[in-house]
Amino acid sequence: TLLKLFREHNDEYALRVGVNRAAGTYYHYKNVYRLVSQFIKFRYKVSDVTLKSLDCTFIENFDYYLRVDQRQKPNTIRGNMNCLKSVVYSAIHKGYLTVHPFSDFKVVKPEKKQLHLTNDEFSRLMNTTFDTPNRNFTRDMFLFSAFTGICYCDMRNLTEANVTKDRDGKLWIETHRQKTGTPENVMLLDIAIKIMEKYKNMAEGGKLFPMLSKESYNMHLKIMAKQCGIKRNLSYHMARHTFASLVCLSQGVPIETLSRAMGHKNITTTQRYAKVTTEKIDKDVTALHGNIEEKYSLDGIDAPPSRILKDISKRKVRPSRKLQMMEGL
Repeated sequence: TLLKLFREHNDEYALRVGVNRAAGTYYHYKNVYRLVSQFIKFRYKVSDVTLKSLDCTFIENFDYYLRVDQRQKPNTIRGNMNCLKSVVYSAIHKGYLTVHPFSDFKVVKPEKKQLHLTNDEFSRLMNTTFDTPNRNFTRDMFLFSAFTGICYCDMRNLTEANVTKDRDGKLWIETHRQKTGTPENVMLLDIAIKIMEKYKNMAEGGKLFPMLSKESYNMHLKIMAKQCGIKRNLSYHMARHTFASLVCLSQGVPIETLSRAMGHKNITTTQRYAKVTTEKIDKDVTALHGNIEEKYSLDGIDAPPSRILKDISKRKVRPSRKLQMMEGL
């Protein structure tokens, strides 16, 4: 049955948490199991369904249930459907199914929103003192991530041993990403160093920072956005997007260098983070104008305008005699 397969999948996944799987993803699968179980009882009035009953209609009905009955947003629906899709893949891999029920179903991709902060939003966040110590701490941790590109789960894992000094005396963070295991080496900018020194020796167990939970950060960031006049919700992960787009790419850092700094295996992943801002386009085009201004010249540009003749593309072309003879055969 479907729910039995789902339980087996989740039990196997739980054994890999902390090895090559994240606890957050495991809890996501558990939540989707709960939703599928509720859906089966709501729609089919039974406690479980056979794997053979899985077809495109079942998938479409579950999508409708999430969208209409649960009032979930497109991104949430997509994440939940992808979890179910992974479980169904495991059924095919084990030989329980021969036809994939998702083959005729496409998960709707929501419109991509701008995840990096604008210059104005970033400045507002940096220059606001908030009403509680935890919100000021949240601001500092968000800014450390925004000036290093280090995501939340890797921030939690940082220790003092990850901070190294090169021959020139510059400080670096050297670590490996929890998600992919790839190296992540970032030179610390002045603001990041000041934040690190501010919270030195405050965390237990040699950790670099006394981190809060991700849920706490996101809760504080939503309130902080209102307090400093940012007219959209903020999340902690937006710091990593801000590092890519605003701090690095807009300042001329090559995307190849950015990809290495962010610990990406593939540069296409970096391209999803690094969005070219309008300020960057304006700066680049202005620089281009200055670079080519004296390099090219157009002969005759100061002469009177040429007489415009009839557009030959609109003339009726008479076929040649040879072509007429061939068409007559």
